[in-house]
This record gives sequence, C-alpha cells and structure tokens, in this order.
Amino acid sequence: MPRFEDTTGREALLKASGLKTDRILDVGMGGCACMSFFLARLGFAVTGVDRSPHAVHVARQNARTKRLKGPFVARLANAHNLPFEDGAFYAVISFRSLHHIDAPRSVIREMFRVCRPGGMVLIADLNAVGRKIYKHEPDCDGLLRMIKRVAGRLSAYMTFENTRLDWFLACCKIIDPIQ
Repeated sequence: MPRFEDTTGREALLKASGLKTDRILDVGMGGCACMSFFLARLGFAVTGVDRSPHAVHVARQNARTKRLKGPFVARLANAHNLPFEDGAFYAVISFRSLHHIDAPRSVIREMFRVCRPGGMVLIADLNAVGRKIYKHEPDCDGLLRMIKRVAGRLSAYMTFENTRLDWFLACCKIIDPIQ
C-alpha cells in the first residue's frame, strides 16, 4: 500500500461541510487517526473511536507527537453500538472506514443517532481510483449507493462530491431522531 499524505479528501470534506468548531466524533479512526488529527490541528474537539485496541493504542501514542490545537481522545468502541448519548456530537465522521465494516447500515444509523439534531454526518470513502491505488476490490459504487439510501432516509439535506481518491457525502439537518 502506498504511503503518502493525501489531504485532498479531508480538505474537501471540511470545505463542503462548512464546519467551524464543535465536538466531532470520528468513527473507525484507525491507528493513523488521520481525520481526527487533521481536525484537532484546526482546533476541533475530536473523539476518535475504533474497534481495535491496537489502533486506539497507536492513535493515543501518535497524538503525543502531534501539534493539536483542539483536544483529541481515542476510545475503544464498537461502531454498531456507540457508547454515547443521543445527539452527543455536532458532527460525526467516517473517513475511509465503512468499507472495512461488516453491516455498515447499522453503523450509519448509529452515526445519525449520536449526531445532534441540526448537526452533520459526513461520510467519505475510496472511489474507484482510490480503491485501485490502495489495492481494494472494486465495488461498482455499491457501498456509495447503499449509504445514499440509508442516509437519505435520515437526512433532510445531502450533498455529494468526488475528489481524486474519494467520494464523500455531507448529510445535514437530521429530520427526526432514529426510531
């Protein structure tokens, strides 16, 4: 897998969302916690969660060497059952993680549950070019179509963008709490 810093997707997601400052949850942050650190450098209060104890440990260690303006907390958590109250975060982000998760529909519903009404759920994952570069199997946009269907039921507004390696959705203004 190539190792290079491609911030294009993170910058595009941030720009499209219009986020300023507030509490953010990064679901499936991984050990690199790339999106978490990107946002914390800008002053956001970020909680990153991952199901892997190793990823959480590595993210905590890496946070010590980063110049972060905002607080960062790494927690072990199952994305299918997030350990947070309803509406706990202004924004909930999944950046390049849903393709690693079994049954991502329930994860998306959990993301909306912990996002406050009027907040934002931001989802980005690899597009066809990104999948090829990172050596992931092509999926003919199946994940994207499923996410659009699920998020479309939970959001009053959705925008879609494509970057060099990623596609992303910004879903805003949650209609109702999840039943």
